[in-house]
Amino acid sequence: MSIKKRKSSKRKLLTFWTEDMPRVMYDARSELLVSFLVFAVSMAIGMLSCAMDENFLEVILGNDYTEMTRENIRSGDPMRVYKQRGELSMSLGIAVNNLTVAFLTFVMGVFYTLGTFIVLISNGIMVGAFQFFFIKEGVFVESFLTIWIHGTLEISAIIIAGAAGIAIGKGIVFPSTYSRLKSFQQSARRGLKIMMGIVPIIILAAFFEGFLTRQTETPDLIRGCFILICLVFVISYFVIYPRLYVQKYGFTPNSVGKLVADKSLSVEWLKIKTDSDIIGDTFLLFRKNITHWLLLVLISAATYTTAAFLLTENFSITFLFPANVFGTFSVFYQFFINDIPWMALVVMIPVILLTYLTFLHIHPPVQAHGLGVLKLAVVVAVWYSMIAFTEAFSYILVPFLGPIVLLWAVTSYQETGSVFKTLGETFQLLKKQYGKMVGLFLALSLIGFIFSMF
Repeated sequence: MSIKKRKSSKRKLLTFWTEDMPRVMYDARSELLVSFLVFAVSMAIGMLSCAMDENFLEVILGNDYTEMTRENIRSGDPMRVYKQRGELSMSLGIAVNNLTVAFLTFVMGVFYTLGTFIVLISNGIMVGAFQFFFIKEGVFVESFLTIWIHGTLEISAIIIAGAAGIAIGKGIVFPSTYSRLKSFQQSARRGLKIMMGIVPIIILAAFFEGFLTRQTETPDLIRGCFILICLVFVISYFVIYPRLYVQKYGFTPNSVGKLVADKSLSVEWLKIKTDSDIIGDTFLLFRKNITHWLLLVLISAATYTTAAFLLTENFSITFLFPANVFGTFSVFYQFFINDIPWMALVVMIPVILLTYLTFLHIHPPVQAHGLGVLKLAVVVAVWYSMIAFTEAFSYILVPFLGPIVLLWAVTSYQETGSVFKTLGETFQLLKKQYGKMVGLFLALSLIGFIFSMF
């Protein structure tokens, strides 16, 4: 049985890359063209603006970065910026940043595609200005052969993410014969499938930037061929192959991810689903229950903030949160540190209530057995204690233990037996599915993180 399941999983993965992605990319071919044209025109605007105004680059990239780059050019190593950090740490940081930009490009499509266009235009102008700066300084060839080692995949992924965002907005603006909500549901799931397809590309580009881009001593011919190979791969897989696939097997709009636009806007709880379906259902649950959840979150935030300022000696000026993209993430551990130990209850109680409220409002509701709420409280307390006492490792604990705790919360609330017995049942349920749950948990966390930026 396990061998059959393993073969089935491999077959599904192969089907995704050889059938699902080609269909969804063919369906989004017009959106991809629009996204490319917007980015290309924006890049040209950035280059023209930089040529007409020598101070334009400082406005886009900042004075410090521009001056540092000029100093690197004067020292004879214009690409020195790519050598200042360790390979692995640089790759991981870039991967997180690029995934954030790509998902931001995607989710901003909900604002009638305008948000996606804004992100594409801003990034296109920045890339154009950055590239023209090196042209102006007389190091175009070196900069091109360095930047586009990773930039070919990276920029392509952003353009494809733009196509996914435009697809979302198109579903809202042009719902055809369907209701706007049903059209949005279909276009969002189609866009999510596209995003799942470019995640490996973004991560690969980040490792290229961390490990390969810094190798500026590599012969120009080798670097040029590498860039060409990356470009051929992108065009072949995301543009040419979808057309060849459709010419051979045919295409109908509803075949994309087997999504039917006029189906009921309800979550099918007893159906085995793909990751994109689960993410789509997450948005659907939020839409249906946002009033209850938001009210509890606002009350909890107000209560915690009031207690933090009235019952501690720290003034508001000491609670500093960086305003950059990773500001919230960089101070993540501080959310689990309190000057007054019992304030942990102010955090745990809303989490327990929010989880309980979620169980009540899903359909069919999760039924509690025995002391379900009390067991749920124990799980939350254990989770919070682990984070609070291991703040240095919270970045590792949250992504890798989070899925376990969430599933444990459900089983402890719903199943009979002690809270520790249900922990064993949790591990049984996670068997051979842990990696998928971690990936899904990280994807949903990243989406939530992007929305928190607003």
